[in-house]
Amino acid sequence: GALLPAPEGDATINPRGAGRVVGVEAAVGSTVRPGTLLLLLESREIAVARARYREAQLHVEETRLAAARAAQSPGSGRQPLPANQDYEAAVAAVQRARQALIDFGVAPDDRAERRPDHDGHLRLKSPLAGTVIRLDAKPGQEVSAGSPLVEVAALGLFQVRARLPASALGRVRAGEPLGLRRAGGVAAKSSVLITAIQRDPGASPPGGAL
Repeated sequence: GALLPAPEGDATINPRGAGRVVGVEAAVGSTVRPGTLLLLLESREIAVARARYREAQLHVEETRLAAARAAQSPGSGRQPLPANQDYEAAVAAVQRARQALIDFGVAPDDRAERRPDHDGHLRLKSPLAGTVIRLDAKPGQEVSAGSPLVEVAALGLFQVRARLPASALGRVRAGEPLGLRRAGGVAAKSSVLITAIQRDPGASPPGGAL
C-alpha cells in the first residue's frame, strides 16, 4: 500500500509570477505554521506592478486636489467637471493596479512591503500548519509562474491506498474502520476509515486485487 497526504491536508506552494530564488527559509522536515515564510523570490514582474501601483496612487492624489480646486471655482456646479472625471478615472486605475498585485499573491498595503528594496520581492508562505515534505528550490534558481516549489502536509492526516485480495470484497465496506499493520505484521497504533472501494481493472477474480 501507499501512505499519502490527505488532499485536504496537503498544499503545494508555487509562485504566481516568474522570478529568481533569493532566499530559502525552510527545509524538508521543517515544521511550519500558517504564514511561515518558505521562500523569497525576486521578480521583475512584481517590481513593475508595484511601481505602477505607486504611480497610480500619486495620480489619484493629484487629481483629487485638482477636482477640489475646480469645485471652488465660479460656475463649477452647473455641469460635471473634467477634473472630477479625471479623479474617477484615476481611482479606477488604482483599483486595477492593486488587483494586479493581489493576483501575484502580494499584499499591496502591507507596510513591510513598501520599502524600495522590497519592490520585486515575492514571499511564499505556508497556508497551513504541517511539515515540509518536498522542496524544489535553491538560491539563484530561476523559476516560472506556477512552478511547484514546496509541498507542505499536515502530518497526522493521511490517505492510505492499499491493494486487497478480491476475496475481501464481501468483508470490507465503505464507511467502516480498518486496522493497519506495519511491515512484519506489527499492528499500528492508528486505524483508517474506508472511503471508497475500487476494483483493479487489470485484475480478474479470484486471484485479482481491489
